[in-house]
Amino acid sequence: MNLSSAGVELNEKGGIKVNDELQTTNPNIYAAGDVIEDKMLEALAGYEGTIAVRNAIKGEHKKIDFLNVPQVIFTRPNLTRVGLNSFDRDFDSRTVKMKDIVKAQIIDAEKGLIKMVVERLKEDNGSSCNGLERCRIHRRSSIGNKA
Repeated sequence: MNLSSAGVELNEKGGIKVNDELQTTNPNIYAAGDVIEDKMLEALAGYEGTIAVRNAIKGEHKKIDFLNVPQVIFTRPNLTRVGLNSFDRDFDSRTVKMKDIVKAQIIDAEKGLIKMVVERLKEDNGSSCNGLERCRIHRRSSIGNKA
């Protein structure tokens, strides 16, 4: 593709250069997902696509909120993360075993744990977990971070 003829520049990683609103160097073209050579996460690519469309078509000025994008490693057991973790800052943390969560009991997915990272006198700041079939439960907790 001859992107330069469309006024679209590449970034230092070889991906399409975009601003915080996913607009390329051509103000009429937006890009999202793997072509921008940012974090290549399945959930992030879909989120970026939604933001790019809303900005391009509706004229909104949305930006990606990286703290609320779930990150998943599809292994057995799955590993997921959303928000901050205890290595990002000096936070308190609490660990909850999956066997103690009613939803996990209902779907017979009681192996694993969730580590919640909290700052004193504040709301949930992030979580990570491991265990089989945890992504659905963990993704729902990430939605709660934003609400």
